[in-house]
Amino acid sequence: MAKAKLITRPKALVFPPVTIAEHSAIKAIAIGAATPEQQMRFYEWIIKNAGMIGGLSFDPENDRMTAFNEGRRFVATAVMHYTTEKVGKE
Repeated sequence: MAKAKLITRPKALVFPPVTIAEHSAIKAIAIGAATPEQQMRFYEWIIKNAGMIGGLSFDPENDRMTAFNEGRRFVATAVMHYTTEKVGKE
């Protein structure tokens, strides 16, 4: 008789960590009052922390978490793409 495959639940999803300065920048962006420094801080946080660019998306214990992490990376990659693409180009 074949053994039943053990199904594990994904690790608890947690929001990427933020510093006080990053949190302030996120809030300032949301209300349209961010300084240029806060805008850059937010952009860097989106790419590196929320988007996991420069990190590892593979989860050896859970292929669904790997897929979820790749979704995060896709969003960050799209943001990076549009910051370098000429405006008006499709």
